Amino acid sequence: MCTGLRFTDTANNLYFGRNLDLDENNYGEQPILAPEGYEMQYRHMPAKKLSTAIIGMGVNAGGYPLFFEACSARGMGIAGLNFPRNAYFAPEGDQTKKYNVTPYEFMVWALDEFESVAELREALKDTYLIGTDFAPGMPLSPLHWIISDANETIVVEQTKEKGLMVYENNVDVLTNNPEFPWHIQNLNNYIGLSANDRSNTTWNRQELQFQGIGTGQLGLPGDSSTQSRFVKTAFLNANYPTQEGEEANVARMFNTLMDVAMPYGSVINEHGAIEFTIYTSCYSQATQTYYYHIWNEAEIKHASITDENRKGTEIVTFEK
Repeated sequence: MCTGLRFTDTANNLYFGRNLDLDENNYGEQPILAPEGYEMQYRHMPAKKLSTAIIGMGVNAGGYPLFFEACSARGMGIAGLNFPRNAYFAPEGDQTKKYNVTPYEFMVWALDEFESVAELREALKDTYLIGTDFAPGMPLSPLHWIISDANETIVVEQTKEKGLMVYENNVDVLTNNPEFPWHIQNLNNYIGLSANDRSNTTWNRQELQFQGIGTGQLGLPGDSSTQSRFVKTAFLNANYPTQEGEEANVARMFNTLMDVAMPYGSVINEHGAIEFTIYTSCYSQATQTYYYHIWNEAEIKHASITDENRKGTEIVTFEK
């Protein structure tokens, strides 16, 4: 399970982040960078040297970048979130489409080929996500994606019933199941929530008084289910005042995502494993810096796209 989030600062710089929620059988992920000039090998399309540097959390699989989420030096971000029992990637693909892209290639392809969400949206009309595994013993993850730039956010989902769908995401949030339109419809059930405290009232002759602060949030979900995390994150994001400067906006991202994080031991999944927030991340477009916090550490670390690593031919790995 996961939570993705996007917002901008007073100068319209993008901040893009997520919680990655997994059990203890994780993938050995670490911050990695695919530099401009790295030759990306596609399974069903010609190889291509990247035209922009891409940074995020992922796995360096023998020199191949398997990103969990990533952002480009141009200022676009993508995160893949778990979408079990809904995601569908047929092994034969769709030969009527111009682009047949595997899910594990999708983030790099989108960030390299397109400079904005608007450009990508048009290309997705002629795109199919083909279900080719990365390698034996490494099957595809059932994912959907939140994709953002400084101007807008979309969600991409591919299901057996609907095919590849692109949804406008005006709350800049994504979690997991059900499909994205259900989450948006569900927000209407919380229309009465407010950041402002409620006023005292009277029922018949009984005066009712609020008991402390936060009464405008009465009814706001606080559990770790995908539906509740979506509602709470959307509420927090909508009511957090726009901030100025890097430090305040990075703090905004971590403050918001930590409020919907899954503490260790609080969730045991259907397989009997503890599922928790492995890490929280935040990418700053303004400084091309990727910030990340590992669940059992206090420190927020960072890795950046710099003049020294921006161009190259090999994947760069950073300290986890």
